[in-house]
Amino acid sequence: MNDTFDNGGEEVEDRPMSALTREEFHAKLETAKVRQDARAASIEARIDAFSDRVDARFARADDRFSRIDERFTRIDERFEGVDQRLDRVDERFDQVDKRIDQLRTTIILTGITSAITIVLGMAAFNAALLSNMIASYDTGREVARDQAEVRRQIEETAVLLRQLQAAAPPREHTK
Repeated sequence: MNDTFDNGGEEVEDRPMSALTREEFHAKLETAKVRQDARAASIEARIDAFSDRVDARFARADDRFSRIDERFTRIDERFEGVDQRLDRVDERFDQVDKRIDQLRTTIILTGITSAITIVLGMAAFNAALLSNMIASYDTGREVARDQAEVRRQIEETAVLLRQLQAAAPPREHTK
């Protein structure tokens, strides 16, 4: 009976096997061994080629990683420089903040002292003006009193002059 099984399309015969001689058996074994050795060599060659490709890829990857590491090292160095610059900028900002605080204090104190100076100046001006006004008023009062005294003396002199003129003989005028 010839049945076909799923063995790659080969036909299988259902009959007893004939006995092999020792030489045939050894030859078959040797053939199988040679085929196995060839397959093993082929597999070994494929594995070696694959291993070589993997090694080459790893070498390229190692090279790339070392270049990337170098780049990262340079970037790190740049960032360290940037960090140092930023630290200096922070210090300068702190100094500027302190100066601004000092300037703010100076401006406030200057404003306060200016306001006090203006108030005291105005008070001094007002005091001087008031003193001058009082002095002018006192002077005016004294002048008015002196004028009143002078008027009184003029009136007395005028009265005395009239009396003298009335008591004196008339004088003749010669022409």
